[in-house]
Amino acid sequence: ARALCEKFGKPIVSTSANQTDQSPARNAQDVFDQFADQVSCVVDGEVDTESTPSEIRDLLSGKVIRGH
Repeated sequence: ARALCEKFGKPIVSTSANQTDQSPARNAQDVFDQFADQVSCVVDGEVDTESTPSEIRDLLSGKVIRGH
């Protein structure tokens, strides 16, 4: 991920790869299954093994947008 950001020259941020109300994509095939007509390339690699989604907070207010 670090090398990709360095090549791109900017940060790359993502919370997960899944459509609303769908399970998180855990591999390249899952991504293509959910986003077939919206992506042209997927870099296959290791993914987090956590069973619950990460917490997302509003940077300014600290409000939890998506929690465990």
